[in-house]
Amino acid sequence: MIQTTIIHQIKNFIHQIKGIDAAFLTGSFAAGSETVASDINLHLIYESDFSTNHLIEVFSTCFKENFKHVNFLKERQQLVFYLFSEMIRTEVTWTHLSDPVIPLFSASGIKKYGTVKQSILFDKNRRLHKYLKNHFSMHSDDTDHQKDTNRINSMIQEFLYLYEKCSQKHQRVDEHQYFSFFHQSLDIIAQLKFISMKKNTDQHIPKHLTERYLDKRMRAEFSSVRIGHSFDKAHLGKRKLLNLFYDIVEHLYPVFPTCNELKPISEIKRFCETIYHRDIVLNFRDIARLNVGIRPGMIYRSVSLAKYQDFDGLMNWLFSHNIHQIIDLRSADEIKDSPYHPPMRSKIDYKWLPIDPKTQMKLNHPAYSTLKADEAHYVFYANECKEQMSLALKYILDKLPNGTLFHCHAGKDRTGSLAALIGLMANIPRFHIESDYLSSGGNMQIRRLNRFLEFINNQGGISDYLLTNIISRSQQELFIKKITA
Repeated sequence: MIQTTIIHQIKNFIHQIKGIDAAFLTGSFAAGSETVASDINLHLIYESDFSTNHLIEVFSTCFKENFKHVNFLKERQQLVFYLFSEMIRTEVTWTHLSDPVIPLFSASGIKKYGTVKQSILFDKNRRLHKYLKNHFSMHSDDTDHQKDTNRINSMIQEFLYLYEKCSQKHQRVDEHQYFSFFHQSLDIIAQLKFISMKKNTDQHIPKHLTERYLDKRMRAEFSSVRIGHSFDKAHLGKRKLLNLFYDIVEHLYPVFPTCNELKPISEIKRFCETIYHRDIVLNFRDIARLNVGIRPGMIYRSVSLAKYQDFDGLMNWLFSHNIHQIIDLRSADEIKDSPYHPPMRSKIDYKWLPIDPKTQMKLNHPAYSTLKADEAHYVFYANECKEQMSLALKYILDKLPNGTLFHCHAGKDRTGSLAALIGLMANIPRFHIESDYLSSGGNMQIRRLNRFLEFINNQGGISDYLLTNIISRSQQELFIKKITA
């Protein structure tokens, strides 16, 4: 196949690249599992005077008309060459002579010196040969049990890291990053499943793993986890991901007795469940987290909880945070689309204070005439929604020391305005109020909040603004006393 021709050509000219001490293949061509569809993976070890421009020049000169294109992925330290009319991809990476190389071979499933030496295309002073021969001879006495334990432990730890990142990105409303880490986590689960089936941690994880190696039931489970949810239902997707992970790890431990040397399954589950419950609701946070000076455990903000009513533990989760009251700022139409059902309404104190620019906003009001539409909405919150804002503060005060959670639909604009109002009442520094507002993810822009705060300031400040809303100074002082540390 054409890839072997490319490798042969590279072997003949690789010595021309300045500063190169050694060069070797990784991936499927190194492991001996290549196919006609395989890419070529080449790694270079440099000592000094290495230049990517010179590397590109050498490839271009040597492949001539068969050199079609090159991409430079600087952050990954990788050049990707596309060669011949078939656009065969050759990925070139590099590290310094002092950097470790064993992980590169391990990632390709290479565990023996005999396999390694076949992948070496260039070794200027045979330093790489000597190093690898010494390494593999020193580790040849490692038992299969040790290899099993090390590999499985590494993969479980990698899953825990990726899952935590995935869950965090969900909670912070970063949809792209959420799905990226989600699928990386699922890939680790697939590899663990393969190990549990083959009982061989030395074998390189094959491509098309789920299609070729899993039975119909397991393929259906992986498919359900992979594509079975939207970002709005990420809490359900994460639950399926964890259940699949638990199922495979619980099967893996008995298959490999050395897993008893690893963390107990109960400890792994405890970590995962802690993260799951930490991030169950989008944009959920105690406003005291960023508004330094407010007493924690009393006032929370989030997206609408209506979409989480299928979560069996929702009420226990709310009560565990001392939340006994919900203030709903959504419009009538929003509630119609996603209402709270009677079972939940019967278990928690529910207050509806609709804030709806579409039906309540007086578009010809002079306060909005010079503003952009999104900024006008924020002035509307302060100007025409004084009653809702005031009632929300009174409801929170009446419920203390029990906690209150308030939300709109997405937990950003209307919710962010009420959170800012509470921050002003508590005399929280502007920086902390802004930090809480911007932490809601998405297209949050501080100029919008500034319009809300400017309007209140023009009313004589927060105290006078609230007086016009029939919240007396004594009530304000009591509120401040109860919520500040």
